[in-house]
Amino acid sequence: AMPRRRDDDDDDDEKALWDALGRGTAAGRAVFNLYSGDSGGKEYGAFANDFNRLQMRVSDPATRRAPPEVEEAVKKENAIASAARTTHARVRRPTNFTGAPPLTDAEALRASFEKSKARRPGVRPKALSDLENAARREEAPLPPAPSRRLIGEQGKLRLQRLREFNGRLPEEQPENVADARRARKESAKPKTTRETAETLFSQVALEIEERETFLAEMRAAGIGARYETAIRAEIAERVQTLRRLDGTICAEEAKEAKEGRA
Repeated sequence: AMPRRRDDDDDDDEKALWDALGRGTAAGRAVFNLYSGDSGGKEYGAFANDFNRLQMRVSDPATRRAPPEVEEAVKKENAIASAARTTHARVRRPTNFTGAPPLTDAEALRASFEKSKARRPGVRPKALSDLENAARREEAPLPPAPSRRLIGEQGKLRLQRLREFNGRLPEEQPENVADARRARKESAKPKTTRETAETLFSQVALEIEERETFLAEMRAAGIGARYETAIRAEIAERVQTLRRLDGTICAEEAKEAKEGRA
């Protein structure tokens, strides 16, 4: 450092004024200008200049201060870089990464709760219970339970027919009840062999007609050969059944005619 004034220096010594006031102050510069004709001030200035140059030569360049304009430029660049880093950390920019997407706040909170549960399975976090209770309260309330038995499909159909017939169902009217009862009695009578054979004959004839229609449609579509063999076999089987039923019907008719003559 620059040598300073000693306590035993004479206060009346003009050369000691430079050191007492300091060249860096306004008073020191005024005194120097006042006594500039004195060679003592010039000698001390030359000594201080040489001393500063020597310190600059032997000092470390890394610790040496740069000129003011250089320092200002460096400070400005550091401020710009710091602002850019802050903006990058604050703004989430999309990238082409293949990892898992970042968790939202709610997902991160639930993940922390699950981790705490895994560490202490016997203790349930209060925050997790509060979240579940809040979610349960936000759910829509359940509808009230019915106070009586619900109407089934048959009940709905009967209500529809009641509205259709103005509350008077035809089958429930007294004049129609007797006819319905008589029809049930007739249907409950056992059929004769002839009647049963005639019913089966009509059903088998209808089946043969349906298969003929289906085969004609397949031929029109150009794929009749695919079903020709199977359909013809089914028709031949039902034709044999018709022949047996026809023989049964003829035998029953002859039997009934014989009993009528007797």
